[in-house]
Amino acid sequence: MSGLLLALLIFQLNPAQSATGVATGIVLSPNGMPAAGIRVVAIPAGDPNAAANAGTVFESLAQTDSSGRYRLEAPAGRYYIAAGSVNSPTYYPDVVSVASAKVVLITAGTVTEGVNFSRYVPASASLLGSIGLPALPPGSTGVLSGVIRSSEGNPAPGVSVVAVPLTMVQSVVGGGPPPVSSSATIAIVQAQPCIQPSNGPIAALTMLRISGGGLCAITDNAGRYRMQNVPPDTYKIMAGFAEAPVFYPGTADVAMAASITTTPATMLDNLNLRLPAAPKTTTLRGHVTANIGRPAPLAGITLASTDVPNGLGGLLPRRTSKIVPTGADGSYVFQDVVPGSYSVRARLAGATVLSYDVVLTDQPRVLDFNFSINVLSGRILWEDGAPFSDNRLDEVALRTVSNPNLIATTILTVSNGGFTRTVESGEYRFYVRNLPDEYSVVSMMSGKKDLLNEPLTVSGADPVEIEVRIAKRENRGVRVSGVVRDAITGKRPSTDRVHLCCFETGPYERLSTTLQPDGSFEFHGVAPQQEYSAELRGQTSPSLVNSVIEVGSEDKSGLEMVSVARFAQINMDVLSKNGGVSTGAVSITLTSTDAVGQVGGIEFQIPSGVPGVLFTSVPAGLKYNVSVKNLPVGYKVESLSSGGIDLLANPLVVGNANTQTIRVVIAPKD
Repeated sequence: MSGLLLALLIFQLNPAQSATGVATGIVLSPNGMPAAGIRVVAIPAGDPNAAANAGTVFESLAQTDSSGRYRLEAPAGRYYIAAGSVNSPTYYPDVVSVASAKVVLITAGTVTEGVNFSRYVPASASLLGSIGLPALPPGSTGVLSGVIRSSEGNPAPGVSVVAVPLTMVQSVVGGGPPPVSSSATIAIVQAQPCIQPSNGPIAALTMLRISGGGLCAITDNAGRYRMQNVPPDTYKIMAGFAEAPVFYPGTADVAMAASITTTPATMLDNLNLRLPAAPKTTTLRGHVTANIGRPAPLAGITLASTDVPNGLGGLLPRRTSKIVPTGADGSYVFQDVVPGSYSVRARLAGATVLSYDVVLTDQPRVLDFNFSINVLSGRILWEDGAPFSDNRLDEVALRTVSNPNLIATTILTVSNGGFTRTVESGEYRFYVRNLPDEYSVVSMMSGKKDLLNEPLTVSGADPVEIEVRIAKRENRGVRVSGVVRDAITGKRPSTDRVHLCCFETGPYERLSTTLQPDGSFEFHGVAPQQEYSAELRGQTSPSLVNSVIEVGSEDKSGLEMVSVARFAQINMDVLSKNGGVSTGAVSITLTSTDAVGQVGGIEFQIPSGVPGVLFTSVPAGLKYNVSVKNLPVGYKVESLSSGGIDLLANPLVVGNANTQTIRVVIAPKD
């Protein structure tokens, strides 16, 4: 099979031979190391819009070797050279838009060198990838489209439609293996499939998993579907669900279905279908409990059909395959379930999966699950026992303490002052995740155990109850205050609170305080002699450039924190003009020059190591002075540039683009 596919690909990719030339280069991964096994293709440089279309025929294809190098042979002509994924190609020179790509001229009998890439989007796995070749787009422009309607005649959105090659239909009906000679069977696009074939006798047909353009599609809100770039072949059109497929022009019998033959110029827009009437549905509901009948919230209940679809129905999604979580009372419900055979599974953290096989009729069914596992529950109260109602205290947590080399944290959401969760046996540190600064934790008790001074022990099947008491804070400890400004506007960032992270011991992990309208903040009672990291939290959470705060024994005021909403990647390329010298120690330092906030003077140092290193710690929207450090002895900076701008005479403007490249060329001193 692999040999036949390879032969077919060679035939597709190598039309009548003409005088050829060669393009060569190297592909580097984001860390600057050679990238092996990466596809590189040559696309005729005609209309850029056509070049960006998945239906474009590649003129030539190559893969990089273990050193990241490739050799691409193609007929003489003008080409765009691209590397990586078909769906998200990177064009030479390292651009994602074909409109920005450079044309590479390949002439007969010559070698064009230096067509290099320092970035690419990896290709996804596919059938052809499994035999060592990247997947290819179909080389045709056929279009099949139509409207799918419900049995009542209304547009049917979200319905899968598949064009199945006739040779494959005949193979499935006859019980044999799927053929590989059909052009459609190798016309595979690297993209998300529009359907997920079911397990069963037709699982081998996964080669038909294609993108929304190609051999399958999903209807829009108007019930319309459109398959484009359909390879020339003869097809049966199928739609609906695995349990009840319908074939064009409207039959459940594939033998009675019409055959549609396509050419590269086929444009059919009237392949309409009406789905059969949906069967009467039923309801499945129940409760999930743990331990001594306590409700188990947030259990995941999966309902999946176990009826095996007949024949080609396996290429369509099942009508019923759902997952729902249990509510606070442990209840779940599945509505509109088609009668049939199902597997119902319940998953609960820390417990073995429970599973039942059931046959559902048109009558409602109740199915309960019970887990033998610990349930932890608790409540947060004021010091005097009154309910605590400040919804800013919205999370508590458990952190494992038995193994210092493997730490796991379980977060419990606080709702109306209470929390509950199933939990595995073990020892834990229990704490409040984010404590508003105006409060203090008076006590945390589990029975007679003081969780302020002892770990929480969960064992056996006994339920665990925790009570947390909160009081207004007395100003004990160090006061920390300052202001947060946006690096671009100089104004308060659009966020709500400032957190101090992280308190490794004690009753809480983070302190939280309000960010005032003028951008100021203030913490009281911060533990001294520690280093903290400041964080911004709210509906939007920009990053802080200077987030580290050293707290000594005295109050710390006047902090000026700088927030940035966007960061840019900087790609540094260091070259030696005459070669023969290592550039690994060379580094670049960026110093901001125009921030409205206080980011001015903060440096971002980017070491080289290897060419093509990417850094994401540079705030976007600013200008930077660029300096080069750690040059080899006896060398100087010959040139320093980015996008044609001389950075020896001009600042670097870091915009909102994903990546900018700084190129340094060094040369021996005179």
